[in-house]
Amino acid sequence: MFLDPASQDVGGATVQLYTVNDINTTVDTLNDPVTVTTTVPGQNAKITFTATTGQTLTWSVSNPSFTANQCTANLKGPDGSILFQRDCAVGAPWSNTRTAQTGTYTIIVDPVRSATGSLTVSVTAQ
Repeated sequence: MFLDPASQDVGGATVQLYTVNDINTTVDTLNDPVTVTTTVPGQNAKITFTATTGQTLTWSVSNPSFTANQCTANLKGPDGSILFQRDCAVGAPWSNTRTAQTGTYTIIVDPVRSATGSLTVSVTAQ
């Protein structure tokens, strides 16, 4: 680690290092919820599921412990494109997205800075 103060300023800094392992899990598309909990700053959760072309996806988050603007949830398609993005603190159904591709979709839970917390994700595909 290298700290480079501006101009000729001097001082001290306290830093804390973490070992970060992202969470990787799956959720089915039958509306069975899965809960993820991030426990260290910088940890993300990747929740995957499969869907086929033409299905309507409805995904939602419930019971978030994150406060507003402390976490983002992204829905990515099989090609890696972001299909939907929202603040984790907002509950209720989020998206009725029609799938354009068959494959593995990923919900990425990305807390901001040092935020940690939990939330429950459910997905339906019809």
